[in-house]
Amino acid sequence: MGRGKWHILETDSPSVLAHCCHWQGRTVIAVHNLADKPCTATLKSHEYTPLFDLFGDRLYEPLSADSPSIPLETYGYRWFRVNRILG
Repeated sequence: MGRGKWHILETDSPSVLAHCCHWQGRTVIAVHNLADKPCTATLKSHEYTPLFDLFGDRLYEPLSADSPSIPLETYGYRWFRVNRILG
């Protein structure tokens, strides 16, 4: 996360910070809920799919291939690997 190119990703939730890091042909996305209640966020770009969980603040159900929604706990986070080369 400290190397390569990065940028902020737009989501449909004002309490969610999402950013993307590209380095050596790999892409990782980090999604953080900054609110004091659980939420579900959707990335506004479909460029970053499919996503595979790397780790989070707890065990989450795997993301559905047909739904771009990302459930997050209160102050929760999830980091994902993008399953294709970008950037």
